Amino acid sequence: MSRRDWFPLIALAGGLAVAAVSVTQSAAKEGHGNASTQHQQNVPAPNVSPQPSIPLGTQNDIKSLAASYAAINARADSPDQHKYNNEYLQSQKDMARNAGLMFWVGVIELLITFGGVLLVGLTLKAARTSAAEAGKAAKEAKRQANIAEAGLRPHLFVDNVRLREPINANWLALSEGEFASKRADVFYDVKNFGRSPAIIKELKGGIYIGTELPVQPTPNPNDVWTDEIVISTDNKERGRDFFFFYRRHFSKELLLDLVQTRSGADGFESRFFFFVEIKYEGPGGTLDEFGVLWEHLVDIGDWIPCPDIPNYTYRRLGSAAQRANGQRRKRHD
Repeated sequence: MSRRDWFPLIALAGGLAVAAVSVTQSAAKEGHGNASTQHQQNVPAPNVSPQPSIPLGTQNDIKSLAASYAAINARADSPDQHKYNNEYLQSQKDMARNAGLMFWVGVIELLITFGGVLLVGLTLKAARTSAAEAGKAAKEAKRQANIAEAGLRPHLFVDNVRLREPINANWLALSEGEFASKRADVFYDVKNFGRSPAIIKELKGGIYIGTELPVQPTPNPNDVWTDEIVISTDNKERGRDFFFFYRRHFSKELLLDLVQTRSGADGFESRFFFFVEIKYEGPGGTLDEFGVLWEHLVDIGDWIPCPDIPNYTYRRLGSAAQRANGQRRKRHD
């Protein structure tokens, strides 16, 4: 039974309850009136049981409720009501079906969104990989270009370092006049092992004899050459010779210090160094520079190169040399 069928029953039950209450009240009033009359007249009441009666208003309410219930039942059994109920039930089924469809649509949208996010992630990963590969390719292309450029640019080196006359301990036995004619001048060759001529833009260097090598090269102003000098590639083995004078007095005491240092005697630490720095220009205006440091061993009369000495031994090509020159100019300013 549907909920709308309960309403008439509830109304009928309410009407019956009201009628019962009305009958009870009426009977009570009649009993009270009869008792009062018997008491006043002292006449015995007839032995007749009063019949309960329903007030007219209550009867009308009951009839109205019964008619309403009958009308509701008639309407519930009508074809229109059946049609309405069927349509209502069908609409509820359609809503449930649509809700199910919306659920699956939401699931499909979620899967599509997840697939899109995954696709974006894969795309970003592929982009990063491509960028990394492009960076590697660019570096490799630059390296190949540098190799090709290096194969065409000039490459200067210092070689064949030598003294005008070999210094040895026998000079200590010379007289002062004979020793005065001895010098510690250094000669060397600049060779071009590249494939194009080089133009030397600046050449500076000198000789240092002492116990501790200065932190920075300190050439004599007279040993800084700025005249342009072309070093060709015609004769790579011979090169072009240069020299530096020893600008201080070379005495017997200084020679004795050098000899004693090489012999390991205590208290002697003097050493004989030669250094040179060269800036040169290649094709296209590229500016390269390098520096070298050599030490002379008086006990064996030979020169040895000193690699990896800060500020003395280096080689800078192209832009690196230009940056270094710019930094030096800023420090000078």
